[in-house]
Amino acid sequence: ALLVLLVMLPFASRVSLEAVMIALAFQKFLGWFLSSWAVYRAVKFPITRQILAGSSVLIAALVMGGGIWWAAGHLPDDWSDLTRVAAIIGLGIALYVAGLLIAAPAMARHVVYGNAAEGGPEDGDRESPESVMKIYSDTEDFQGFRYGGKTNA
Repeated sequence: ALLVLLVMLPFASRVSLEAVMIALAFQKFLGWFLSSWAVYRAVKFPITRQILAGSSVLIAALVMGGGIWWAAGHLPDDWSDLTRVAAIIGLGIALYVAGLLIAAPAMARHVVYGNAAEGGPEDGDRESPESVMKIYSDTEDFQGFRYGGKTNA
């Protein structure tokens, strides 16, 4: 995937910034596909179930991207560049959490409240991987997945 980007980037940079971003997006999707294929080969976790597991994050990202794209053209022209960037960043954060709230409410609560969403410590302690995975293992996407002789079902 990195080699594809290295080949595409010199050509895309001569066209426009949008072409560079499309090349980067293509590289990310290709990298994701190759990673998913490697996960499937290593632990036999089906690619379709990996897509379903990651779809909530993709939906949130699309909501955020669409909202930012729309807002960037509708902000007042008399705002300074710094104010426009700050407004777009704040809007992006809010839209991403809102998109996540729609697509995966449990994950959104975890993003907003951290451990407190699961009844854990609120003093900023780092979470164990088991507590983080509990949110995802309770979803339908991961039910019945076998790895290392254990079943999540």
